[in-house]
Amino acid sequence: MYPGEIGEVPGVGGGGLGPGTPDPPTGGATPPTVEAGGPYEAKRADSITLDATVTPGTDPTPTNLWTIVSGGTGTFEDDTLVDAVFIPDNTGTYTLRLTVSSTDSSDVTDDATLQVTQRGSTVAQRRLQMIRRDDEEVLALMLLVINRTANGTV
Repeated sequence: MYPGEIGEVPGVGGGGLGPGTPDPPTGGATPPTVEAGGPYEAKRADSITLDATVTPGTDPTPTNLWTIVSGGTGTFEDDTLVDAVFIPDNTGTYTLRLTVSSTDSSDVTDDATLQVTQRGSTVAQRRLQMIRRDDEEVLALMLLVINRTANGTV
């Protein structure tokens, strides 16, 4: 090529007046992508399966780790699974974080919210409450009779 001639320039192609396509980077690592899913809803002490998505980058086997950022306590059945099962101990709003680590790039995280409500009363629980209430009324009547007997008003 002679000075002033138009020719191929590395990294620019396609002709025309556009910017062209840059050459792909060499030796660079592509980080994984992570989507923690949600928002989720669950009852206290019930298990919920989290529905997350992880796409590996240039490291074909990144490691995953779920953690509780805020909201209370709970248990992950296996905190390294993408679609982990979580059992919340408390009611309220949790923030759960999925961290994906690869050997060739920095950690990538995504947070999900989980709203936990109290479990509804079962029929057995309602019956126990009624029995307790009845027992309290019987006890109160017994104390009244004992007091009146002691005072001679019966």
